[in-house]
Amino acid sequence: MNDTLKFLQSLSFEVNIRCPLATLHEGICPISDPHRYDHVKNAAQKITLDTVRECAAVAYGELGFRGWVQFHYFNDPGLMLREIAAAIPAMRTAVPGIRLGIFTSGVMIGRNAVDLEPLRLFDGVWLRDYLGNRDWLKELADFPNVRIDTAPVLDKRMTTPPAAEPTKVRCRRCWDELCIDHFGYGHVCTGDWRRAVDIGDLWTGRGFIEICERFNSARDLICQEPMPPEAPVFCRHCLLSMREGDCIIDHEIFEEVKVKRGF
Repeated sequence: MNDTLKFLQSLSFEVNIRCPLATLHEGICPISDPHRYDHVKNAAQKITLDTVRECAAVAYGELGFRGWVQFHYFNDPGLMLREIAAAIPAMRTAVPGIRLGIFTSGVMIGRNAVDLEPLRLFDGVWLRDYLGNRDWLKELADFPNVRIDTAPVLDKRMTTPPAAEPTKVRCRRCWDELCIDHFGYGHVCTGDWRRAVDIGDLWTGRGFIEICERFNSARDLICQEPMPPEAPVFCRHCLLSMREGDCIIDHEIFEEVKVKRGF
């Protein structure tokens, strides 16, 4: 086993490409961007829940991963709650120690006990209540694994143009999560939804392992201060770099990152 993914907090897999709030958040959330998947070469190749299990097995078993496996990128996996819940027992059998999390708006999840019960199968549930349905606080009061954001804020990643000149300011987003989109392509961060930085895909080369290695190579450059000329052009011109931020999913792992990187 090596430590390729030792300091990564989350692996995020986009298990569908739908969101019930896509129209509401048009022009704000990349789920509404018509050019988001211009990089896809074969739309017939899509990841599945089996893909998630297979990649997780490699991450935990071979690459030193200790973080969370998520079913979210810009999609809403709550639309697949029952399918994901049904796959969880096999995931836990195949990948001992796996930690499973889900981010959802909860829009399509019913409020009765039967609909909510699958949420207990996850180690963590992050519910972003964009519509202000405060009744979630009551319905989920006895779910210790559920965290409810009653006032989520969407950032300005779609409306913030890149800087004309390189900013040279470091970014720590790559210590938060590695994203695999629905078509199997890796992304260095959620900000690069159009995949300006090529770190590979699941279908060519060495697949998932190659994505992880190329992700780490980019991360080693992106997190330097100042960011060197060899870093990805997209990152050097990004005005949304995360020097501090609040996307910490696993505080224990990130404390180790701070010691390692000095953040």
